[in-house]
Amino acid sequence: MAAQRFTGVAWDHQRCWGPLDADANRLRSAGVADIRWSRRSLFSFGEGELEPFVAANDFVIFDHPFTGDIARRGLMLDLMEFLSPQDIAVFEQHQVGESFRSYLFQGAIYGMPLDAAAITSAWRPDLMNALGHDVPASLSQVMELARAARNADKWIAWAAKPTDLLCAYITLIASQGYDVGRENGTFTPKDLSLEAISRIRELRRVSHPESLNWNPIQLFNHMTTHDDVIYTPYAFNYVNYTNLDERPLAFGSPPRHSEKIRSRGLLGGAGIGISSRCRNPEAAFRYAMRLVSPDFQAGDYVSDGGQP
Repeated sequence: MAAQRFTGVAWDHQRCWGPLDADANRLRSAGVADIRWSRRSLFSFGEGELEPFVAANDFVIFDHPFTGDIARRGLMLDLMEFLSPQDIAVFEQHQVGESFRSYLFQGAIYGMPLDAAAITSAWRPDLMNALGHDVPASLSQVMELARAARNADKWIAWAAKPTDLLCAYITLIASQGYDVGRENGTFTPKDLSLEAISRIRELRRVSHPESLNWNPIQLFNHMTTHDDVIYTPYAFNYVNYTNLDERPLAFGSPPRHSEKIRSRGLLGGAGIGISSRCRNPEAAFRYAMRLVSPDFQAGDYVSDGGQP
């Protein structure tokens, strides 16, 4: 029997394509399945149209905010048809934050969580230790670190391209105790919004000049190849940068807005969906379940560079 053939599209970072390509190569070598993954940019993943990728692939790795569009346009299959109650219970038990629920829309499920992330802080432990400064726990301490860093000819920075800036804005408001987009009334109250914008302006004045040009990958690539950025308060975390032989990063909670309110970070990550044009959805679902299974996620997925 010929190996089953599928195509899929990932986004262009080892965190996404690394474990997908490695597993596809293993299955291809064993004659079990022929799965080919292409790649699209992080910008396309976060802001681009899905239709061209859905039309050309069986699997699409997508960002969870697209779930409503996927449902309304009929782009991907409702996986409720394939998931058992036991499957759903496992996802709910193992999800980070509400990563599984983020693919649920009006009673249908359009993706399964392949990858989970959140807005966190990140820093270079070696540079922080050399400066003799603690990792900031609050926004006021971030400003103290920024001043100390400049005195040592260093910087704090952040990923502040427009989409990432919006994510930081939402995180700042959530860190003031408001459940953004879920409270009755406005998406964000005007007073909290103005406070967040004020904080953003303060951070901009003390951040590395290239911050407005960086997404998280560009920021972390800079932090792990240069020695001028010590810390960032807000960026989606990438586990790949914690195990480097040189200049590794550490990740932690974003700074608190107030000592009375716990810090919060906007949910990120990626899900795997099955195109509505897939010709063999049952076999595609079985393979997708392999990728999101707890054993695979805790094993080959991590060792091949993925963020589970």
